[in-house]
Amino acid sequence: MPKAQVNGVALHYQQMGEGPDLVLLHGLAGNLAFWYPSISAKLGAGYRVTVFDLRGHGYSSTPGSGYTTRDMAEDLRGLLEHLKIESARLVGHSYGGAVALHFSVLCPDRVVSLVLADVHVRSLHAFSNVPDSPHWSLLQQKLAENGLTIPAESPDFILRLLEAVARRRLEGTLKEDAFKPLYVPLLTGSRRVAEQWLRLIEETTAIEDFKSIAGLTVGEIRKVHQPTLALYGAMSHCLGSQKELVELLPNCTAGLIEGVGHFHPVVAPAVFGEIVCEFLGQVEPLSQLSQRGCRA
Repeated sequence: MPKAQVNGVALHYQQMGEGPDLVLLHGLAGNLAFWYPSISAKLGAGYRVTVFDLRGHGYSSTPGSGYTTRDMAEDLRGLLEHLKIESARLVGHSYGGAVALHFSVLCPDRVVSLVLADVHVRSLHAFSNVPDSPHWSLLQQKLAENGLTIPAESPDFILRLLEAVARRRLEGTLKEDAFKPLYVPLLTGSRRVAEQWLRLIEETTAIEDFKSIAGLTVGEIRKVHQPTLALYGAMSHCLGSQKELVELLPNCTAGLIEGVGHFHPVVAPAVFGEIVCEFLGQVEPLSQLSQRGCRA
């Protein structure tokens, strides 16, 4: 289990494949397993893929503070230096995408391209948590069926949802299929993940840090010039951020996956992988396209 000592944190990471460097960043309450097996295997066919657990997640250590996107972008900088990676293509989901975007602001010369998968950027989009979609209505229905009440207008609905699910999971009052056909983190896999999430939000500054803009302002985001794909689920509550990113970034393309919401990389991994591979192929130097690329 390789770990890098970075900024006083032990970051657990794994690498696979050969070729130019591609780094994948998971979102909140997840870990590097978010990308396994289909996405990492597909992308690893043409690149050296690095996945790692954000601080406070997976098998990385959990310091008492340092959970803003800027803090984690500095973690990414340290990890790349530890691995002697000069520049990389970044793919980030949700909060991991916000970290990747912040890293692009801080270290533009080290980023070849960006895939921002369903990223909510607080400085761009103070989203309403009651989108007019069947997906959102179904989530509210499932919450009610499981005796959970979370006001839809809450500005931190997702954080409250994760906490509620983690507590119910440990109580044994939620089954893995409690929210089907929707995907909700913490319902599957080891109970350890739910326990870890609760420790993180109860014993560290994480909750307040997650809400911080931390310097990722509109003016700073506007400076990001790398080729960027803003890839979102058609039923996502974060679509407002996609619209703003496309308008702000000079080299940003929008992508939409129909029939899915925020967790589309897990729900539709084959479609996600194909779209990301196509994008990466388009931004690679033409002289290198024949030598590598994502393969089925």
